[in-house]
Amino acid sequence: MIAAIYARKSTDDSDRDAEARSCERQIEHARQYAAAQGWTVDERHVYRDDAVSGAEWKHRPGFNALLAALEPRAPFGVLIVSELSRIARDTVRTPVAVLQIEEAGVEIHSYLNRGPDLPGRRGRRNVRDARRAARQFRAAEGQRAHTRRAQATV
Repeated sequence: MIAAIYARKSTDDSDRDAEARSCERQIEHARQYAAAQGWTVDERHVYRDDAVSGAEWKHRPGFNALLAALEPRAPFGVLIVSELSRIARDTVRTPVAVLQIEEAGVEIHSYLNRGPDLPGRRGRRNVRDARRAARQFRAAEGQRAHTRRAQATV
């Protein structure tokens, strides 16, 4: 399986595990995790954001490139992070980002947790809510498209 890596080091990571404090260290440990799983890391899909807060969303070139790579079809099947907080720390936006990655067919693995990374109880509720909202949005989009087609034939 082809694997991608995302590493982020915040401007203030003093409360993080030593393993998560350096992008280089995160990437190296992610490579080791991938090798242990028998996966191949595609160098074009090693994304990093140095000195970027987990609350920041716009100015994260690495993360934004990762999301852009998911369209039209993800070129990798797994994303390796040190822990889910590397994706972001926002309790509302993070589940939406996780959902976007998962819906592209990519499984998120944390090498610190040794497997698929699952958000905590509140995060799971937010992911569930984000999935429900996405389904409702798609249903509404389908209904609008149906209405436009019907009006076009009149």
